[in-house]
Amino acid sequence: EARGALEAALRARGFSAGKEWAGELAVPIVREGDGAVAAGTGEFAGLAGSYTETWTIAAVDEDGSLSGTIELATVTSLPQ
Repeated sequence: EARGALEAALRARGFSAGKEWAGELAVPIVREGDGAVAAGTGEFAGLAGSYTETWTIAAVDEDGSLSGTIELATVTSLPQ
C-alpha cells in the first residue's frame, strides 16, 4: 500500500520508471490517527500512543532507488 502511494504521487509529479527524477514531494504513509503504538518496553511500558509517517522524496535514481527523509511524529499518553 505504501509503495503504491509513493509511486502514484511520483507519477503525478512527472516521474517515469527508468528515468531519474528530482524535486521535493511529501507523501503521508500513515495519516494522523491511523498509526497506533501497540506495545512498549522499559520506560514506555503502559503508555498508549499514535503516530504519523511522512516520506519526503528528493530524488529517484534510474534504478528506482529513493533519496529523501522519513519523518515519524509520535504522541504518547498514559491511559487512565
